[in-house]
Amino acid sequence: MYQDDVAISWRFDELVNRAGPLVYEMGFHEVGDLESELHDFSFAKPLIEIKKPELLDKEHFFRIIDTGFELVEKGKKYENYALR
Repeated sequence: MYQDDVAISWRFDELVNRAGPLVYEMGFHEVGDLESELHDFSFAKPLIEIKKPELLDKEHFFRIIDTGFELVEKGKKYENYALR
């Protein structure tokens, strides 16, 4: 479980940096890192599992929300990431 401010900040920054376009393919296909993250939240899971509110800076959440709005404005291919 994460309890280090620097590590928590880095992981939030990486969530924003990894945002990208994704169009789901139908049928059998190789699942890439981005699609995998959107399905099982493997990279975000340590943040999701933090139980101590004092470890979570509200500014991180505001940045995630702002980035989501920016992604939606980029077009449909970014909506999958933005809405998760």
